[in-house]
Amino acid sequence: MNFKYFMLNGIIGLILVFLIQSLQFIRVLAIKSGFMDGSPDYNLLTTHLVIVPIVFFIISLIFLLLWLYKDLEINKG
Repeated sequence: MNFKYFMLNGIIGLILVFLIQSLQFIRVLAIKSGFMDGSPDYNLLTTHLVIVPIVFFIISLIFLLLWLYKDLEINKG
């Protein structure tokens, strides 16, 4: 069960990173074409939207650890 949540949160995080990059690309195109004012230079870490996928990746890591230690029961000697 925890592995399912691990995969789900990881996939959601990857989709959100892709969407953020797509929005940044559209923003740069709008700036270069003259529809928007601003600097076309960007970085993924300067968007402040990257916090949301990072939260999903951290939750995914927690579910991975839960899966490893509870569902697989590798901690039994």
